Amino acid sequence: MAEQLGISFEPDDLNEIERRIKSLIKKGRENAVSVKSLMAITGLSNVKVRDTVRHLINEHNVLICSATTPPAGYYFPVSMEEKDSGTKQIESRIIELARRLRAMNRAAYERFYSQLRFEEMR
Repeated sequence: MAEQLGISFEPDDLNEIERRIKSLIKKGRENAVSVKSLMAITGLSNVKVRDTVRHLINEHNVLICSATTPPAGYYFPVSMEEKDSGTKQIESRIIELARRLRAMNRAAYERFYSQLRFEEMR
């Protein structure tokens, strides 16, 4: 309907690499495209592909989800269930990163606090 009215929801300020990556991502979870595939097709590095997708999402508000289970990769969700599945994975990663951060801070605190106490005892 929007296309019939001439309304475009596509960002028009994408650079060439962003347009290329966006054009390679498919609709539907079952059609997820892996980072390795995007790298092979575009000749870009892993970091560049991931940074480009991140930029499309964060700066251009392009709705791209990712999956880590087969078929793993990026996809455009075609339903709220697919979107929810994609956001659930991000939430799980955030929780795991928060756990790692707490563990690192605790380990650092214990190490440096113990070191300070040892030096005070000398």
